Amino acid sequence: PSAVWPGGSIQSSFPVLSAGASSLPRDHELGAMFAGLGDALAKRKQYVDNAGSVTEAAGTGTGRAELSSAISSGGSKFVLLQGGLEKSPTGFTGLVNQGATCYLNSLIQSLFMVPEFRQALYAWEFNEADHGEEDRCLSRQLQRLFAQLQLSKRAAVTTGSLTKSFGWSGSEAFVQQDVQECMSVIFAHLEMQSLWDHIPQMHEGKSFDYLKCHKCGQSRGHPEKFRDLQLGVRGMTSLQQSFEAYTSGEEMEGVECPHCGTRETHTKGIAFRKLPEIMTLQLRRFDMNYETMQRVKVNDAVDIPAVIDMAPFISTDDGGEGEGAPAEGASGPQEYELISICMHIGSALSGHYFAYIKESGTGRWLNFNDANVTELEQSQLAGILSTLPPEEGGAGGSAGAAASDSGIGGAAAVAAAAAAAAAKKPADASAKVGERGGPAPVKPATSNAYMLVYRKLHGGNVHAVDEALVPAAVKAHIDEENEKFDKLKAEWEEERKWLNMTVYHTGPAKPLKVHEDRTVAELTQMAFGLFSEIMEGEGVPIERVRLRWFDALKNACLAPLDNGSSGSNPTTMDTKLKDLPEEMVRRPLKFEVKEEGGEFEDYLANGLPLSIMVYDADKQEFGEPLPLSVDPDATVGQLREAVATRAKLDLERTSIVWYPGAEAFGGVVPLEDPAVTLKSLKIGDVSSTLHVEDKLPSEPSKLSEYFEGLSNMITINFNDPRTAADAGAQPRTPTTVDAGVAAMVKGMHADELALNGEKKYVQVDQRKPLGELKDQIAAEIGMAPSEFKLRRGAGGQEYKDLGMAVALHGLEEGHTIHIKLGTPMEVGEWQFNLKYCPELDGDVSALGPFVLNEAMSIPDVKAVLHAQFGESHGVPSPERMRLRTAQSTGVMTRVKLGSVMTDDSIIAEVFGAKIADGKMIAIQITSGPEVFTSEHMLLRARHWSPVSKVLGDVEEIGVLRTGNFSDLGAALAPSVNEKRLAKPLEGAGGAVEPLGEATVEDVYAVKPFAYLLKDLANLPTLKWEPQPKAETKLSNWGRLKDGDLIVYKDNREPEDITPEMADKLAAEQLQTTIAHEEAGFQIFSPQQQKEREEARKIENEQLKKEQEEKVKMIHAAAMERANEGTEAPATITSELPPPAPSSS
Repeated sequence: PSAVWPGGSIQSSFPVLSAGASSLPRDHELGAMFAGLGDALAKRKQYVDNAGSVTEAAGTGTGRAELSSAISSGGSKFVLLQGGLEKSPTGFTGLVNQGATCYLNSLIQSLFMVPEFRQALYAWEFNEADHGEEDRCLSRQLQRLFAQLQLSKRAAVTTGSLTKSFGWSGSEAFVQQDVQECMSVIFAHLEMQSLWDHIPQMHEGKSFDYLKCHKCGQSRGHPEKFRDLQLGVRGMTSLQQSFEAYTSGEEMEGVECPHCGTRETHTKGIAFRKLPEIMTLQLRRFDMNYETMQRVKVNDAVDIPAVIDMAPFISTDDGGEGEGAPAEGASGPQEYELISICMHIGSALSGHYFAYIKESGTGRWLNFNDANVTELEQSQLAGILSTLPPEEGGAGGSAGAAASDSGIGGAAAVAAAAAAAAAKKPADASAKVGERGGPAPVKPATSNAYMLVYRKLHGGNVHAVDEALVPAAVKAHIDEENEKFDKLKAEWEEERKWLNMTVYHTGPAKPLKVHEDRTVAELTQMAFGLFSEIMEGEGVPIERVRLRWFDALKNACLAPLDNGSSGSNPTTMDTKLKDLPEEMVRRPLKFEVKEEGGEFEDYLANGLPLSIMVYDADKQEFGEPLPLSVDPDATVGQLREAVATRAKLDLERTSIVWYPGAEAFGGVVPLEDPAVTLKSLKIGDVSSTLHVEDKLPSEPSKLSEYFEGLSNMITINFNDPRTAADAGAQPRTPTTVDAGVAAMVKGMHADELALNGEKKYVQVDQRKPLGELKDQIAAEIGMAPSEFKLRRGAGGQEYKDLGMAVALHGLEEGHTIHIKLGTPMEVGEWQFNLKYCPELDGDVSALGPFVLNEAMSIPDVKAVLHAQFGESHGVPSPERMRLRTAQSTGVMTRVKLGSVMTDDSIIAEVFGAKIADGKMIAIQITSGPEVFTSEHMLLRARHWSPVSKVLGDVEEIGVLRTGNFSDLGAALAPSVNEKRLAKPLEGAGGAVEPLGEATVEDVYAVKPFAYLLKDLANLPTLKWEPQPKAETKLSNWGRLKDGDLIVYKDNREPEDITPEMADKLAAEQLQTTIAHEEAGFQIFSPQQQKEREEARKIENEQLKKEQEEKVKMIHAAAMERANEGTEAPATITSELPPPAPSSS
């Protein structure tokens, strides 16, 4: 088998047999491997993954180490190289996305590219006494990050230190937030933590929110400060329109005017008094659809100018009483250049942010997309900005150059040039949008523009920030980081010169790490050394081997490493590995061995690689695989000639069979028609292995018969109970709780091995009866079949029908059967889990597993249980015993009771099709004999008294399954009367008479969720109203079934519903229509961070304790299940009555 699938004794999804695992001949070993081909590619992949543990993926040899893989591996020293080795050709540094922090990255890059902001941030001085711990100071970490963006040699840096200063614990980085909200919160914390006055100076504007009377013309209002403007885009085509809509105001009728003394029509609006130096505009792209109550995104495209004149929007006089002072700064130029566009692609619920940002001084536009920074092409820029140079060439043309020389970043010059061109050539009114001379077109790309940043143009604009302004301590840290980066980069580049190869031959694949400067000859010698013992045992010297690239998925040898002059990349034994094709270096290698005195295969470049297996019918085995490459367009006839020559067979006696492995791929395909092409058969697509038989066409094919039987062979895994530890020994447990959860889990694995034994496997024809499989296992473990059970897993069902085929039991390739010592059960016998419930709704005690026959009547079961457990556990006599189905609640001392097992039924009728090993039966005590049939339903009930605020204990109520709601009221009325209030009620006119006998109409009942009963304050808010109609069937009311809990009350007792309870009721009614509140962007103060860390520490300690307790319980439960059946449980099989007829 190792000659075909080099894997030796390694267990995988392919059932390769190890020595001593089975007495089957060698052809079954090979056949089992080919049986694994039945699942085609999936199982081949798993085989390669398992057989070559050094191989990272199917069919690969891993080749050169990848930086991303090295960084993702735990504790990699190359983590500083995250983001890439080479910086962007633009010279700018990107930002690594922590998970969903693209919005933060876009904002940081936009702020960094504002020279005034960066200059002010560098000028700020950190002082631990004033600003607290350095790691928790947002301003300091932002300062460091900006310095990294300017000075780092890395392609991209991380925002981890910045978000750590936010007080984030990790999960926040995976929640996408709004970029505008993020900016507002960061600005607020920069001021709060650092007393920084740059933001109000550069980013703050002033407006006047006014009301102007139409009659007297007087205005009144109040000034406002703003740091960003939110402009509408729905129905707008340009930014100009958005500003007009923002400042146009709206008419309001019937507003009282203090000057006129009457109610008059007013205009309510906003007037700009002062615009900030850096103007941030948020385009309102996210809206609410009130019909669906869902957020939606507005994708309307708007025209975005490269330069905008804001003078028309600044008010110098609003006509108010003393409020009409000239606007601040309104006398000078009010031109603003666009410097940043934050883009959002996606929906209102998710998406991706990136930013187009203009470099001050050069005028070039850059695309900042997380770790990637690229320069925008002029064609891309033309698709975004509406203000373009008058001639062809885009913003980077002559006007842009002139602007660069003037030192104003190009925007004003572009606008001036455009204005001059417009003056020379007036606009053509008939021209269409987009034509020269016509109105500016709306750019489709701007439908994703979300936040715009404009900078006011004046002579004092800053265009560059000298690195000398970076604080010395920060610069020293970055210099140290750059030095470490250079060293790691050199180490990585050297690491990349080492190739991780995987070499196949007989036995498991072996890893080989070799330097790229080695030659093919040296690689061959090193690989030969890995298999020196095997080669010596086979009598093969190094002169008789050569290395070939290997496709492990298809079991096909590809080109030899020394291919001479064949192929597009000729190589020799002196070729260095670094000169080999990169795509081939990723493949594994395999040795080709030639016969003594023979020649290697004459490899056909660009041919179809095949593997030829010759079957010896007398020996019932296959020979060593023979590599063969043929023309992909060859016919079956041409293939037969090539195979006969390669296998040294007579052409007339060369019979070829192709076995893809599964019927879905064609099953066994005899290659008989000489005119059929290999391409039409898709040979090589799934499997490249051909099987050859030495026979005449008229003779029957033993090879086809072999594969037909082989396709039904499967491998079944099992445990050997002989190697298990003594079942009575105490299981090993950690000595202390401090050993931790990991130690407990490790101990559980050790206990499992000790209790269950070593793993083994056998092969069986899935068409054979299960008894044959059990006989094989019995022979393997040296026990009689009557001494052990076959179970579906350690705690699963027992396989009982030994006469049914293996396949019909649901057993498939690779499945595991659990072997348990003890007497096996017969067909019709089931092992039940017995629970004794001496008190209603109290703790239960486990009586252990107990075997019963499905044909037993319930009275017989009661008699047997009393005889077995009456004396030892106090189980009552059959006359006072009630049996019920039950389910686990997750708490070992509690069960959920189900239907009553009535005396007129048998076990098979009670459980029906759901009968199985492990089903639970609960034993209850009754006060005496009871008449209970399958037509009755047993409910749990609790009485609620609104006046005394008492919720009674659990009681049981029996009703007919076919009954209606009035029947339930009649059953509950005696209990209501028994518990009715004896004292008079307080009425509006004083005390009234005590309550009389309750009628059915006075009884109210609800079926609540159990958790609501934990707090009595919830009882008045239950859905008492409206009650179902009297004729409503109980099966339709709450889908009542056995064991359900209801709460009932006397409706004449008034409920005391407080205003808080009423609000709760109203909230619950609106619960389905209220959308979940979204968590906004948050930054925590240093004090909040410390409090959160302390809270997390306490929470983690508590969680650790809970986990340890849970693992202890799981461990104990696992040990209990593993020990179940050590001694065969009592089995009742003697003198069984015949199945009783249905009592219905």
